[in-house]
Amino acid sequence: MWGETGYEIIERISRYRALLAYDMPDGNLLLSRVGSASHSSGVKQGANVLSANMLYSMDQRFSEYMVYLQSMDVLHDVGSGGNLLARKTDDGVPRHRRRALIAEAGGGGLDISIKRANWEAARRMGRSMQLSVDVDNWRDGAGKLWTPNQLIPIDIPSLKTTAQNWLIGEVSFLRGNEGSYAALQIMPPDAFNPEPILLQPVFADVPAIAPAAQ
Repeated sequence: MWGETGYEIIERISRYRALLAYDMPDGNLLLSRVGSASHSSGVKQGANVLSANMLYSMDQRFSEYMVYLQSMDVLHDVGSGGNLLARKTDDGVPRHRRRALIAEAGGGGLDISIKRANWEAARRMGRSMQLSVDVDNWRDGAGKLWTPNQLIPIDIPSLKTTAQNWLIGEVSFLRGNEGSYAALQIMPPDAFNPEPILLQPVFADVPAIAPAAQ
């Protein structure tokens, strides 16, 4: 599109295809879905962890997510059955907190509205738990560089994070007077799922078909 930067093109295509765009250790740009491959070893307290910090947050989570067809319901006195498209609860939120969402696709995207409610609950839950950890090596036990979008086992009892298999979101390879080490940002896989969208092409997006030769 006129005026778009290179990154804006990549971001738009990735969003339409539900992909993540990120740098690999060799500098290449990769477009991929949320990863399922796992490192051969992980971060373990007393083994390779230099320092670690765990963030637990509830401020962005809600107990109930409601997706509505429109922002106002003129027939609310007869119930919300015609306006309420999807509902999802988060049992991990101890008190009542409701978040209302308006379906961007209108009446044509019931399936997307259901996926949107599920995505909101899962992503917000994933983002509520973020582990920042410095490890004493750039590589895992098999000699592979720590890589974004790969699962990594976690065993840090002091942070109440054990027997978890979370996803690496960010890696920084550092070297200084204290030696070489890697800084990892790790979250549950649901934290990285792209938002579901509904593509609705209009007439201008559909190329004209040349008439058949007579």
